[in-house]
Amino acid sequence: MGYRNAFLLGICLALLPQAAAAGEFSARLLCFDDSIYFSQDLRKPLEKLLSDPDSGIKLERVEERTAYYKQGSFAWPPQGGAPAVEMRGHEGDIRRQGRTPGLETSWSALIQHPMVSPELNAKLRALAADPASGGGTQGQISESDFELGSIWWPDGESAAVFLKPGKLNQQQWVRTTAVSYHVRIGSAHTVLTVFAKPRGGMGAQYDSIRERLTEYYQPTAIVNFSSIAEYAENGIISTDTLRAYWKDLGVGVVAPSGLDLKTLFSMGAAQPGDPAVICTNAQPSDDAGPQPVAKYAVREVDGIRLGFIALAEDPAAYYQEQLPFRVVSPIAAATEAVRRLRDEEKTDFIVALSRLDNDETDSVLASVPNIDLLLTADGQTRFSSKTVKMELQSWRRDRQQYPVYTAQIKTGRLSELLLEFNQSGELKEPVLVEEKNTDDYAQEDLFDNKYYRATDAYLDRFFSSSDPVLPEPRLVWPQAPQARYAYHPLEIYTIAANALREESGAEITALRILPLSGSGTGAVTRPRLTYWLHSQNDIVVAPLTGAQVSKILSQADFGALPSNSETDYDASERYAVSGVDKDRKIYGSALSSSEIYTVALPKNLYRKVSAGSPPPAPDKVKSMSLSDAVSQRLAAESGKAGYYSDALFAAYISSRTAPAPGLPAAVKSELDQLSDDSIAATQWRQWQEQSQGRLAAAIAALADDRTITKTVWRINLRELTFIFSRTYVKNPNLYADFSDARIRADSQMTMKGVMRLYAESYTTNFRNDAGIIAEYGKLRVSPVNADEVESETADRLQFVDDYMYRWKQLHGRLEGVTMGPFLSLGYDTEFTAANNTPFKKIVRGKGGMKLFDGPWLKSLYAAAVVEEDFTYSPSYSKYAWETGYEVRIPLQGKTVFSSIGTYRNFFSGANTRPTDYQYELELSGRIDSEFIGSVKVGPYFELYRAKGKLVPEAGENLKFGISVSYAFISKPLF
Repeated sequence: MGYRNAFLLGICLALLPQAAAAGEFSARLLCFDDSIYFSQDLRKPLEKLLSDPDSGIKLERVEERTAYYKQGSFAWPPQGGAPAVEMRGHEGDIRRQGRTPGLETSWSALIQHPMVSPELNAKLRALAADPASGGGTQGQISESDFELGSIWWPDGESAAVFLKPGKLNQQQWVRTTAVSYHVRIGSAHTVLTVFAKPRGGMGAQYDSIRERLTEYYQPTAIVNFSSIAEYAENGIISTDTLRAYWKDLGVGVVAPSGLDLKTLFSMGAAQPGDPAVICTNAQPSDDAGPQPVAKYAVREVDGIRLGFIALAEDPAAYYQEQLPFRVVSPIAAATEAVRRLRDEEKTDFIVALSRLDNDETDSVLASVPNIDLLLTADGQTRFSSKTVKMELQSWRRDRQQYPVYTAQIKTGRLSELLLEFNQSGELKEPVLVEEKNTDDYAQEDLFDNKYYRATDAYLDRFFSSSDPVLPEPRLVWPQAPQARYAYHPLEIYTIAANALREESGAEITALRILPLSGSGTGAVTRPRLTYWLHSQNDIVVAPLTGAQVSKILSQADFGALPSNSETDYDASERYAVSGVDKDRKIYGSALSSSEIYTVALPKNLYRKVSAGSPPPAPDKVKSMSLSDAVSQRLAAESGKAGYYSDALFAAYISSRTAPAPGLPAAVKSELDQLSDDSIAATQWRQWQEQSQGRLAAAIAALADDRTITKTVWRINLRELTFIFSRTYVKNPNLYADFSDARIRADSQMTMKGVMRLYAESYTTNFRNDAGIIAEYGKLRVSPVNADEVESETADRLQFVDDYMYRWKQLHGRLEGVTMGPFLSLGYDTEFTAANNTPFKKIVRGKGGMKLFDGPWLKSLYAAAVVEEDFTYSPSYSKYAWETGYEVRIPLQGKTVFSSIGTYRNFFSGANTRPTDYQYELELSGRIDSEFIGSVKVGPYFELYRAKGKLVPEAGENLKFGISVSYAFISKPLF
C-alpha cells in the first residue's frame, strides 16, 4: 500500500578535516533521499476484516484526507485547511481527555475513535500477524496507547488530537495522509482511521544535512538525485525556488528523474551558482546553443577527479506531448559517457546514478565496464542501521566489468559513503569504500525551513477530501466480488475517455493509461483527477482514417470494469478507448479502414498515428482541455444527482444569513427552516448519502459507456463510379423483349455511371439502410451520311430499405461479424423504357438471415423473396430464394479489393410470362488504389447472367475495364 510521490536524493561530497589512516586521499559522500513516501499498511488487515460478511461491521463511507504528524502523534486540521506549521502555535490549547488504545507499525497507526469495540483491535492484530490471512503488514504490528485530546481552532472548530504519551519535542508538525472508515458496529458508530507516518519530502532533511555538513570542511560538490515533477508542474514550486534550494545546500550536480526533464529542459541555460544538471541518456531536440542538461559531470575533491553519469527512465509516453528532448538507449549513452570520462577527462573514479528499474540497470552494468560505484534508490524498504566497509587491493589492475559497490539509499534517511585512494603511478588507486547508515540523522530534522512548505502544499492539494468529483469506487460498483476502496487506472482513464467523447462530440477517443500517483482511496477530488490527467491535457479533435485508428486499437485495454488487472501500465503502453468496442465495431458496424472518423486524442498521440498523412484542413481541427472536458461532464452528472460539495454547506453554516453561491435555492430554503446547526448537518449528510448513491450509479453508467449508444444517422455515398469497359454480350437477340438493358445490349466499348447512395441509421440492436442504386449507360453513334444509332448499355434504378437486427456476435475466423435476421423492401425500375418494352416496375420484399458489419465481410445472406410485378397489367406475384454477399478486403498499402454478388432463383408458377426469369446472377469486383484524395482508380469486372423460363439459352453480359470511383460519408446527426 505504499506509494512514491516525489523523489529527491542528494550526495554531499566533503573533504575530511584530517587525513585518513588507510588512504592518502579521501572524499566523504553524504547521501540523502528526500523523496516523499507513505505506507498505510494497516489498511490491509482492516479492509480484509471489512470484507468479511460475518464481521458484524457495516461500512458507511471511506474518505482519504490529510492530517498532521509529529513523532508518532497525529491531529486533524481544521476543515478550512491550514498549513501544518500553524499547529505548533496551538499545542498549548490541547485539552487532554484520557488514553485510547491503538495499533502501530513502523509505517502507520490505526486509531478507533470513539472506542466502541476493543475486540476489533485484537482481530486486526491476528490478521496482520498471519501472512496466510491476506492481511499482513509491511512492519511488525504492536499495540500502542495514544493520549486522546482536542484542540479549538480560532474559527471555533474543534478537532481531535492523538498524542504519543510524553512531552512534545521541538520538531515541527508536518502534513501526512490518512484514510478514515466510517463504520457501524451494532448500534454504535465509530471511525477507524489509518494514519501514515511520512518519510521525506522536499526540505524534510534540510536541517539534518546542514548539521552534518558542519562536521566537515566546506563540501565541494553535492549531487541531487531529484524528482520534482509533481511539485513544479502543479505550480507548487517555481524554478527560482528550486535554484535557491540548490544554492542553500551547495548543490554541484543534479541527476533528475525522467519526469523532471520536462521542467529542467525548460529552465534555460545555467545561471551563476547553478549546479550541473546531468542526464546521460537524454538528447535535446534542439542542439543549438547551451543546453541545460549535460551528459556527465566532473568534480575534483581533494585531488580526486570524480566523474558522474546519470540514467533516467523515458517519460515520453507519460506526457503524450511534444517534449524538448528524447531519451535514448542507456547502454549506448553510458558507454560513450564513460569512455569520455576515462579517456578525455582522465577521471579517477566513476559514479553512476541510476533511476532505471533493476533489469535495465543490470543490462547497463553487464554492457558498460569501468563504472566504479552505483547508487540507486530503495525508497520503499524499511530503514535499518548498518555499516559496511570494503578494503580493495589492486582494483585498477584489471578492466572492471561491474562496480566495486552498490549503495541503495533509503527514503527519508541519510547515508555516508567514504572513498579513500592511494597514488599509484599516474593514477589514484581506490583502497576503501565504506557505507554507514544511522537513524540519528532523522532526529535533527525540524521541518521548519521554507522548502518543506512545498511538501505541505503538495499534500494539502492532492490528499484533502474537499471538492470530490468522483464518488467512492465501492459505491460505483457495489456488486464487485471485493469491496473497492481505491480506483484502478483502467477505471479512471476509461471514465475520462468516455466523458471526453461525449463532451467533444468525437466518435472515438483514446487516452494512455498511466499509474495513479497516490492511492486514490475513497472519493476522488478535482485536484487529484486533474493531476492524473494533466500530462494528456492538450486534446486535438480532428479526422483520422479507420486504418490510423487501428494503430491505437492494437494496444487498447478493453478489460471489464471494475478492473482487477495487474497490468504494469508503467512498462506497458495501453490505451483506454471509447467509441469502439473490443470487436472493433463503432455504433455496431466494423471499423472501416478507409472511412474517416472524428477522434479526440492527446496532441502527441494524434501526431504519432497520423504521421505520413497530409495534415487536415484547419477548419477540421479544434483543440480542447481534457481536464475541463471531464470536469464539465462530471459536474453535469453531480448536478443531475443533486450532489454538492461539503464546502458549500460549511460556507452556509458559517453565515446563514449571507447568500450561498452554488447552493440551490430550494436546498437553502429547506436548511433555513432547521435552526439547529447539528440538525441541519444531519439533514445535509442524509441528502449527500442519497445523492451520492445516484451519482455513483451515473458514474457506473458513464464507465460502461465505451460505445456509442445513441441513434446515429449518416449519409453514405458508398460509390460514385464511372466505368470504361469492353462488353461481351451473349444471346442478346433471345432477350430483345426483356426490360433489363444489360442482357439485350451489344458487344462494344462502353461507359456507364453507377451510384449507391444510402441513409444509414444505427442503434444498439438495429441497423437500417435506406438507399438508391442507380446505374445508367448509353452509347450514341452518328455515322457520316447515315442514321444515328443509340444503344442502351445499362439502365437500372432501385429504391431499397433494409432492416437488420443484431442478434449475435461471431468469433474465430468471423471475428467481428454480426449475425441476425433482416427484412428488406425495394422498388426496382429503370430510367427509360426500351423500344417495344413496357416500363419496368417491380416491388420486391425479402426476409432471411444475414451476416453483416464485419471488418471485411460486409454482407452474406440467404432470403426468401416475394415480387409483385407491375410491369404488365394485370400485376402478378413471383416467388424466389436469393443469396448474396459483399466483401471489402484490404490489400497492400491503401489498395482494396471489393466485390458484390447476388443469385436469385425463381420458383415455378401458374402465371409465367414470356419475360420471366428462371434465375439471375450478378457478380462485380474491382481493385481500388488511391489516386487523388478520395478518388480511386483500378481494374474492374462485371458479370450478369440470366435465363428466361421460356428461353432455351441463358443470356450473358461480361465487362472488363477501368473504374474511377469516389466515396464519401457525411454524419450530420452524429
